[in-house]
Amino acid sequence: MAGLLTTRDVALAVAPGLLSLADPSALSGRGLAAYRLGVAATTVASTVVELDDPDLHAPPAVRWAGGVAVGALLWRTMPRWERADVALHRWLTAHGVPRSRLVVATLSTAAVLALAALERRRPTDDGQLDPGPDHEPDSEQVRDPDPVVG
Repeated sequence: MAGLLTTRDVALAVAPGLLSLADPSALSGRGLAAYRLGVAATTVASTVVELDDPDLHAPPAVRWAGGVAVGALLWRTMPRWERADVALHRWLTAHGVPRSRLVVATLSTAAVLALAALERRRPTDDGQLDPGPDHEPDSEQVRDPDPVVG
C-alpha cells in the first residue's frame, strides 16, 4: 500500500488524526483557538485536494474558494462538532474502550490512508492505475490529446 500513497496522502491522513488526539473540552483560550485553527486548516487543505480532480476541471481559484468556504462553515459550527466529539469519547469510554482518543485517531488515519490507496488503484481513462498527483509522466507517455491529422 505504501507505494500507492503520496506524501500528500499521508499528510492529509495523519494531520487530522493527530488533531483528534486533543480533547477540545480540556482546552481554553489560545489552546482552543489553535486546535480550531488546525482543524479548519486541515479541512481546507483536504477540500482543495479533493477538488483537484481532472474530471471537475476546476481552476485553482475555484478549488481554493471551495476549500475556504468549507473551512469557514466548519469554523462557524465548531462548538457543535466539539460537543459531538466529547459525547463520542464519553460513550466509547463508558463502553470499555480504553484510550478512546488514540483508538479513534488510529482508526480514522488508517481509514483515510486506505481510501487514498483505493483511489490510487482506480484505473485512469487509458486503463492504467492512477500514478497520483506527484507523478511526472515520462516523455514517451505524454501524448497530444488532439493530434493533427495530415
